[in-house]
Amino acid sequence: MWVSVNKVKRSMRADGDTPTLWAIPDEWGLTGTKYGWGIGVCGACTVHLDGIPIRGLASTPSQTP
Repeated sequence: MWVSVNKVKRSMRADGDTPTLWAIPDEWGLTGTKYGWGIGVCGACTVHLDGIPIRGLASTPSQTP
């Protein structure tokens, strides 16, 4: 799968069930997202998808368009 991160097109090989929170640092070494309480409510795992904030802990790369 290909995604654009910070305006750079990147390949993602993560398993479709891997939370986005883990896929981003594991695939590309980007460490901006953080693990907070572990239930997706504190906002530490937030990433923007097409300008819309989503919880990286509660989403997977396969759920993104």
